[in-house]
Amino acid sequence: MSKHSAGDYILVAVDKLGCGIEFVDVQTRKSLKRLTMPSRPHELVISSDEATAYVTIYGDGIYGNNVHRGHQIAIIDLKKRELSGFIDISPYQAPHGLSWDANGKLWITVDKSRHVLCVDPETRTIEDAVACDTDGCHWVVATQGGKKIYTSNKDTDNLCVIDPITRKLVKRVTVPNGTEGIDSSRNGKWIYTSDHKDPKLIIIDTHKDEIKWTIDLRGYKEISFWEDHEMRVRTTLDDKYVVISGYKWDVAVIVDAADPEKQTLLQTKKGPMGFGFPPFDTNQVYLADHDSGSISVIDLTTKQFIESFPCGTGVECMEFILAK
Repeated sequence: MSKHSAGDYILVAVDKLGCGIEFVDVQTRKSLKRLTMPSRPHELVISSDEATAYVTIYGDGIYGNNVHRGHQIAIIDLKKRELSGFIDISPYQAPHGLSWDANGKLWITVDKSRHVLCVDPETRTIEDAVACDTDGCHWVVATQGGKKIYTSNKDTDNLCVIDPITRKLVKRVTVPNGTEGIDSSRNGKWIYTSDHKDPKLIIIDTHKDEIKWTIDLRGYKEISFWEDHEMRVRTTLDDKYVVISGYKWDVAVIVDAADPEKQTLLQTKKGPMGFGFPPFDTNQVYLADHDSGSISVIDLTTKQFIESFPCGTGVECMEFILAK
């Protein structure tokens, strides 16, 4: 746990529906500043020195129906809380997922272009483009230390494994229904991803790059197999839990990482999406109520919601930074 208290932190939230970035005082829950963004900002990563944020500009549509596709990564100066510029990734279109490798390079999925880009944030240039040749290359995550890169592919029966040193696709892990949200355990041993068509959690051994377990997520109501399930998957800062949001079901699931059959299903506000993990309290997780214009806080000890506060129009994801 951080030596700092809640009052030392600011929440940086991507308001996708409102096309903005909200800077929120963690203690008062009030907006300190709002930045207007192009349509529409989606995902967010923070530099290691917490000086800069990078946000993908996906386009004005949604996955599967994104006609006016974006081709930029917005650069946010976190000290000034200002939009300081863009990285243009043309001719690649529809940037979405973001992750860092061990050498400080940005890896970005461009789902319409079926590639993963390696971008130097200092020069603002594309260094490499790895062809995944798969539909729905939507999310990307690096293992702890950035030694391997994994993409989840919504509409293809495999998950891609990329070596960030050679910048080559080195393996495809077969996942019959495609995959949705994805994250790495903090110890780097496991990749957690959700099945794109069924409510299941898939756990991949990063040493062998093979599926170790497939766990049914209990309590979900049946919806059409062909719907985009839009599930987010994240691991908590202490690796104790895997948290999963079910956008179409209005639920969140807390899975015990040591025993994935131990699960707690929580009813959420409408349209839950991304998670945020406060460094000052590893017993809490923040959940973006994307369709409800708010953020809710879950106590991981009691497995209950403890509060909700207004934020933006439709927040997709968030991160915490020190106020400095």
